[in-house]
Amino acid sequence: MYQKNARLFAVLSVFTVLIAALTIFFYFENANALMVEGVLIHSSTEEPRKAFSRLAQSPSFVVSPQLYEPVATIDQYMFNGAALFIQVLEGNRKSVVQAIRVYNPKNELQYCLTNYGDINKAVTLSIAECNKMLQSQKSTVVLIQFPDESQPTPAIELAGQRITIKPKSYRDIAHTSFLALRIMYKNSQDLIDTSNLIVGKVSG
Repeated sequence: MYQKNARLFAVLSVFTVLIAALTIFFYFENANALMVEGVLIHSSTEEPRKAFSRLAQSPSFVVSPQLYEPVATIDQYMFNGAALFIQVLEGNRKSVVQAIRVYNPKNELQYCLTNYGDINKAVTLSIAECNKMLQSQKSTVVLIQFPDESQPTPAIELAGQRITIKPKSYRDIAHTSFLALRIMYKNSQDLIDTSNLIVGKVSG
């Protein structure tokens, strides 16, 4: 019985790897996709680096992570991913508004929280108000999604004025978010290092 289960598990593992490989191969057949540091980057209309370069020129951004209510300890990964975007974007003198999407355990959007770009504000938005903000044509919208373990790799999707961070696990969020930023802005690492140094001095 044990050997039978072991063989079944091995077959399923090989099948899963094959599906992942075929998925990645399919994307690489598309000129608008590339793999960077284990992250699959796909653009809907243009070569990814051109899309990143265009998006980097946007004067304003809406950064929107997803959180469950009540907030769990694991959501710290989401906060960190959003913080990376905010630090680098503001460091490049971009206008940044945060719109936190809050979900119930059934993955249903309940409401959004925004600061309208002011760290001293916390405003609750209805679902309709939230969707309106996320569909803005004046700003580039950054969506940081919940992890999806069914994906073959972490991914970044670029479409119009939207950047979607699609981690495979919670631990992928920071790396995937920072990869997008490093491609967009060459000074990303310097900005984060400076920010960490300032925080260290203040906390010390």
